[in-house]
Formats: sequence, structure tokens, C-alpha cells
Amino acid sequence: MRIILDTNVLIDAYTDDFTPQAKIINAAINGRLTACYTLPIEREYQKILRRLISNPPHRQLVSEFINHALLVAPGTTDIQVDDNEDVKFLQAAADNNIDLIITNDRHLLDVGQADGTKIVTPAEAWTIASEEIGDNQWNQWTTGLGL
Repeated sequence: MRIILDTNVLIDAYTDDFTPQAKIINAAINGRLTACYTLPIEREYQKILRRLISNPPHRQLVSEFINHALLVAPGTTDIQVDDNEDVKFLQAAADNNIDLIITNDRHLLDVGQADGTKIVTPAEAWTIASEEIGDNQWNQWTTGLGL
């Protein structure tokens, strides 16, 4: 499964290892998901890494994520969003067979789908991805509890 992460997902990933954001990033680092980015997205990732992430383990996690992600060429899209800064994520998905754009950004989430790519929250993405990659431990655990 090929994914694009909005920068806000990287920022939120360090709250604990059990958040959907952290699970997605770890799955990408471990090769169970293929994270993709374009040069404009990488510039934004590097910018937030320098400016907003001061915790050393969090910085390391984001750096590992970037190092394991796949550089793709931006495509073209006719889809417009209210925040022009978000267009780079739509362009990254265009023409690159991306399954999911993962974000907490309402401007992108309101689009819903772009050029065949679903735009979803981290929780929705982890539900979709965990079924595909066979990581349904949470479902097994809750089923075992009778939930």
C-alpha cells in the first residue's frame, strides 16, 4: 500500500507508540507500507524537523521515516483546496498510484478523494492498512475480550 503523509501526522506521531500515526510511521519504516513524498513535501518535512520537533527520539523517528520513504515526481491535478500549501500532497498522489493521503487537515479531508486516492485521518488509514498488511492484533485482542 502506497501512502503520503501530511506533515501534521509526523508532528503528532510521538505522543506514544500506540497512536495510529506512530503505527503508520513504524509500518513504513519496517517496509510494510510504502510511504512516498515529493521534493516539496520533503522540504516541508525537513522544515518541521528543524523547527518543531525538539525531542531526540521523535526527531530520529521522523528522520528514519524520511530515509525509508520513496521519492516520486509530482503529478498534475485539477482539484483545488482552500489552503494552497496542501496542493503538494494532491500532486504527490496524482499519477503515482497512491492509495491514501493521511492527514488531520480539514482542507484535505473535505476533498475526500483525489484522482483515485482516498484522503483519510490517521485512524481511518490504520484501519485500512492494518487489514491489508495483516496487522489486526487490536481486533484479535478486542474480540478475545468479547468486545
